[in-house]
Amino acid sequence: MASESVGATAWMDEISRASARIATLAAATPRRTAVATAATAPGVGEISRVLDLHQQERFTEALAHLQGLPAGAAPDADLQVLQAMLLVNCGRLPEAEALCRPLLGNDELNAGARYVAALCREHAGDLAAAEEHDAAAAYLDPSFAMPRFHLGRLCLRLDRAPDALAHFEAALALLVKEDPVRLLLFGGGFSRETLVQACRGEIHRLRPIL
Repeated sequence: MASESVGATAWMDEISRASARIATLAAATPRRTAVATAATAPGVGEISRVLDLHQQERFTEALAHLQGLPAGAAPDADLQVLQAMLLVNCGRLPEAEALCRPLLGNDELNAGARYVAALCREHAGDLAAAEEHDAAAAYLDPSFAMPRFHLGRLCLRLDRAPDALAHFEAALALLVKEDPVRLLLFGGGFSRETLVQACRGEIHRLRPIL
């Protein structure tokens, strides 16, 4: 029990530091990142609560908390991406895709929305469109680990083992240094270590057969 308490305290400390860092960067940087905007629009404390609920895999509560926050003067695209990802984690993928559609209509360069759209297209059985969205997300943000991981999974389903291996190797290199808050937002409830081990497992399995 003591170790669980220490782990929870460390997590909250990490979220607090990340939220404070994001707020500082958002104030200093004209073009805010997706995570920066999401963490500062309604208030750092409120978004920290959403992230904490997400980390506990209480996705429905996290979504309800986010949707209950006071709206800003104009719709915030980055908060909508966060909402869309929470909808995915709640299993409400058609709603998530419906939310992403106008986002990408207004800004097709939104890497987060592209990744969520890829998850939705895979769920709908449209693997070609899912791959296209993932490839766009990876191109738009080369440091974004999850599109490369998802591309690896898609290539396995498409029987393209060499491509899958390349994507899992790229994802592994990115996951070890991925921002913890972004990993929480887009990691589907999986920890960094779980995703790293998944990549290593696939790499170990694929290398001997190629």
